[in-house]
Amino acid sequence: MEKKKPLLITLNNYPESCNLCRIGLAYTYVDANKWLIRDNFFICAVKNGRLKHHVGDEEIELRRGDMFIVPPNVVACEEYMEPNTQFYIIEFAKEFLDYDPYGDTIKDRLFTFLLLDIKFGGKESLLAKVPLSADDQSFIFRQIERFHYEFTIRREGMFEILNGILLTIINIFGWRYLYQPRTVHAEQKYHRMNKMLQDSIEYIHGHYAENIMIEDVAMQFGSSRSRYCMLFKQTMGTTFHKYLNNLRCEKAAQFLVENEMTLEEIAEATGFSDPSCLYRNFVSHYGVSPGKYRKEHIK
Repeated sequence: MEKKKPLLITLNNYPESCNLCRIGLAYTYVDANKWLIRDNFFICAVKNGRLKHHVGDEEIELRRGDMFIVPPNVVACEEYMEPNTQFYIIEFAKEFLDYDPYGDTIKDRLFTFLLLDIKFGGKESLLAKVPLSADDQSFIFRQIERFHYEFTIRREGMFEILNGILLTIINIFGWRYLYQPRTVHAEQKYHRMNKMLQDSIEYIHGHYAENIMIEDVAMQFGSSRSRYCMLFKQTMGTTFHKYLNNLRCEKAAQFLVENEMTLEEIAEATGFSDPSCLYRNFVSHYGVSPGKYRKEHIK
């Protein structure tokens, strides 16, 4: 599949659709003072004046030379503090920089931390000023202005140039951000939490046919029931019991198609207490009965 080329536009012509990357220098930013949920990463760098960044009921004030990065799916708002305020905005999808969640580059570690911060309910990344030196600020703003210039003239090879410029900005920002003491502490904590959850998911997939209880899983991986429930829901987007039942239904669907087991045998093999329990959950998950599913999928 051919890699999608970025469509770059200024924020004065902001589209409904989401592209790989876009930039604008905001003078009269139409989305200022509006609460928004953005689909992509969002860089804001203040060129002149002052700006307030709001997340929930908390806020941080930014002045000339300050910048921040907001990960996707965060409800936030920017507010002008002075009439001459100008700020650069770069919005980009993680695919634009070939993000690898298992990579160990500065870019990969930064994006992973920002995304984990959202999952685990922290605000380390949302309301934090990065301690950039005057030289860092000057260099980053030259890079941002170069990015804006390359976007404006749109010459051949623009995609690769913009990719390289943005990677440079992210690496400088990420290096300073990740090595703050509070970020180091939070990153280590999130890594442990993420590893614990991944290990528990692997355990669930290996023992779904047994009578496993959430209390037992939480205890086995060194967590309380309430903390594990919260972490599971925030990260997986569903509850432990719903995830387990859906997994059992998916395994039951495989049995229905791949062999001639009875509903009683499949219920026992997938961890459901009885055939009626399997039937109810299967219909809820797939919208059809097990018998109809088998007929539709066996050729």
